[in-house]
Amino acid sequence: MKRSSSKLLSKAGSMRNINKVGYKFRFQIKFDSLDKVVTASDICITWERGGKVLSTRSYPVDPQSRAVNLNGEALSQEITLFKKKKDASVFDDKVYKLVARSGSENGKVVGRIELNFAEYVEIPSF
Repeated sequence: MKRSSSKLLSKAGSMRNINKVGYKFRFQIKFDSLDKVVTASDICITWERGGKVLSTRSYPVDPQSRAVNLNGEALSQEITLFKKKKDASVFDDKVYKLVARSGSENGKVVGRIELNFAEYVEIPSF
């Protein structure tokens, strides 16, 4: 009995979108520059949610301006957003982190911002 209940609890996270309508969107984030950088090592930007991580390549920090030129590098991924009802106007929250890291995608966090991608989409009505 105990074993079966623990399995139900571990599966509960995957059931949170039951009775909701899913919509797929392709998001692309283009990075131009990063300023006021306080580290001397190279910088990369990661786009994170759970265990999924996308990363730019590493770019050097200009020691005089303390800026990083990311040359317009873009990261892109498909994201599914959910609504409670098909005619609802608001999507459920889906928060991702954009993290500036020292060196590589596993490096020390230099800066971070969280974005709720549900705030950036809407379904047009025809």
